[in-house]
Amino acid sequence: MILQENLHFAIKNSKISKIAVIDDAFDLPIIDNKNAGPLLELFDEETFKATAAEANITPESIDGAVVALESSQYTSEKLLSVLSALYQKFGEKFDERFNPGGIFGHQVPNLKHLAPIMRLLNTCDPKPEVVKYGSSFDDFEEAKDVGLIFIDAFLDQTVSAESAPRAKTAAKKNSLEAVTALIRSLGNNAPSVILMSSSGEVRKEAEKYRAEIQTEEKKGLVFASRFGFLEKTRLKIVGDKVGVEDDAADDLLDIFQSYQFGRSMHTALETWLSSAEKAAAAMRGDLQSLHLKDFAYLVRFRLQEEGQSLVEYLDWFFGECLVDTLGKKIDEASSSDEVVDFLNSKGAELIEGAYEGATATVADLFHRVRIESPRKIRKGGFSSRGSLYGREENDCRDHDS
Repeated sequence: MILQENLHFAIKNSKISKIAVIDDAFDLPIIDNKNAGPLLELFDEETFKATAAEANITPESIDGAVVALESSQYTSEKLLSVLSALYQKFGEKFDERFNPGGIFGHQVPNLKHLAPIMRLLNTCDPKPEVVKYGSSFDDFEEAKDVGLIFIDAFLDQTVSAESAPRAKTAAKKNSLEAVTALIRSLGNNAPSVILMSSSGEVRKEAEKYRAEIQTEEKKGLVFASRFGFLEKTRLKIVGDKVGVEDDAADDLLDIFQSYQFGRSMHTALETWLSSAEKAAAAMRGDLQSLHLKDFAYLVRFRLQEEGQSLVEYLDWFFGECLVDTLGKKIDEASSSDEVVDFLNSKGAELIEGAYEGATATVADLFHRVRIESPRKIRKGGFSSRGSLYGREENDCRDHDS
């Protein structure tokens, strides 16, 4: 277990100034006829005034909450503001004086799981601005310029990893909708994302969760390089500090240490993807301008003597034209020199395992383009060659050819 200082250093160096935390632990209890009566009695007690003062609740606010309860206006802003102040105070040390009638009792497990994470963030120096959202929200103005989102995997205060499958599915859907809406609202300022759960089993579903964060056009919004998973129970409050188990510390450091690199890489990848779309559109225009005599020229003067198929030649020829067009589009939309220099030098050094050899994902990509193809082998010599990756069990090695 490591203490918070190591993580505070990484958070500071990441230069993340605003963080959003979305968790049902922030949800207030639902007020109804069953609990309104006991609340009203407590608010009327003289001893409650001293408790309210510690939570920075004014006598006028209490009077407004009493009026709301008496008139059954359970969603009144005056009532909810008093409950919110009490709930925030209760969540600090779980002092029962701020838990009127035990109304917050069902949220204690959620609060205790989240408390170390909030303590870790709130004790940073300088402290990042932390925006808190419950399971239902539609105002994204406060989250403008957020650089990192912590999101609860099951966004429903009545649901946990041990709940029935149908309930978990609905809570996960709510979680996905919430984080997707927030990320979409940020436009091009894409944040990093940490998926949270009190159950380590959710880690197995984390990658699928990431892939489902999409635009309305079903395009992914979060690259794997900017996504992580955190098991809440791996953080503990130890005295006045936060202790973090090694595996959870690694999960957090992966995001914070590589934040600047990940953000720059995100910009570079989005540039490539958007340039590829533009290049394909430009090539479509070029192809539509070709006449039959253009194809006849290729057959008569380029292919007959060489014994090449027209379709296979066009496959290679247009492919090379597309690569050329892609390069030009990338140059037109190229990132700043500062971003490029950062990615080519010190940025990669912040990534754990950066020089431990090829990863399985990279090996698979090279295998697809250099060795194994589902297509028929071309008759001509139009294909290029380069680095090859030989795959053995748990081993990816680089070979020149």
